[in-house]
Amino acid sequence: MFDGNSLTYFFSIEGSGAWSGLALDNPRYVSHIRFWFRNDDNTIRPGDTYELRYWGGNGNQWIPMGQQTATDSTLVYHQVPSQTIYWLRDLTRGREERPFTYENGNQIWW
Repeated sequence: MFDGNSLTYFFSIEGSGAWSGLALDNPRYVSHIRFWFRNDDNTIRPGDTYELRYWGGNGNQWIPMGQQTATDSTLVYHQVPSQTIYWLRDLTRGREERPFTYENGNQIWW
C-alpha cells in the first residue's frame, strides 16, 4: 500500500471492518492523502508521452494527432474528427492499448 507502486494494492476478504494504516514513531502532520484506484497501469501518467491517432483519411489508416507529454491525469487534443475510432498510445511505457469510440458522450472501449 505504501510502496509508491500503483500496481500493488491492499485486498481483504473481510466484508467490512478491514483497514490499513501507518504506524508512525512520532505525531506527524499529514498535508494530503493520495488515493490511486486499483488498475493495470493504463491511466494517463504525468511525465509519460502520448500520441492520439484516429482511423480515417483517404487511405483508411491511423492518422496521428500529435504527441503530448502529460502534466496531469488528462490530455486535451483540439480539432479531433468525430465519429471515428481512436487509439491513444503511451509512447513511454504503454503495452495495454485498446481503441475506443465516443457514443452519446460516453467513451466506449473495444
